[in-house]
Amino acid sequence: MHELTRRTFLDAIGVDTYVSRGQLPGAAPTRRLLVSRTSDVPIAPAVQKLKSPPTMPKIGDLIERSPATSNSKLKQAKPATPTAETSAVAPVSISPFSIAAVSIGGWLWLEELPQRVVSRDQVNLMRAMVRALGLEEGELAVSQFDWPIHNNAQLDLTEEAACAALGGFVYNKVEKGHCKGVVVLGADTLKKLNIGQLGIKHCVTTLSTAAMLATPELKKQAWIELQQIVGLS
Repeated sequence: MHELTRRTFLDAIGVDTYVSRGQLPGAAPTRRLLVSRTSDVPIAPAVQKLKSPPTMPKIGDLIERSPATSNSKLKQAKPATPTAETSAVAPVSISPFSIAAVSIGGWLWLEELPQRVVSRDQVNLMRAMVRALGLEEGELAVSQFDWPIHNNAQLDLTEEAACAALGGFVYNKVEKGHCKGVVVLGADTLKKLNIGQLGIKHCVTTLSTAAMLATPELKKQAWIELQQIVGLS
């Protein structure tokens, strides 16, 4: 190996070389080198690689090039978009209402009260209809169902809850009063009930007493619809 090439390699790996200025006692004679041009000394390709040390790859590049990146666990999970099925739907509260329950003539007469109180004229009209149908008036009992039955907003105040509470109230009145059935006065009253689930044998529907008192001509229609009570009594 040429001496200059050897020194070039040593210099590339960081090893210093020294040459004595004079002849040391007992040492081998130092060879003097004659250097004419620097370009005459061949530089090996390995020396160039040593002078330019390889650049270490970045961690991000290693992750991107690694086959493990195909695993979905390395990918950042996107937050799931809530769907209509998973989204919680806030319950809608039903507006307050009142239902009058009048037990007379062996039947339970039900009517929604816009003013939340049953008037004497309404009760007297029910009495007159019972007498006209030839029913025994018996003992008169007037009660009222008011919704909501509580002021706790944390409890269920939806339409389903109101229907269930009213159904329990009506069923209890029919059982205790030994009523043959119910007379539902007015379409608004009928909307609040689920008669099919109450297990009540007889149910007759007609106009409300409030409508008949406001428009007396409607009493003729109510009388026709109430005629079926005679056959059921």
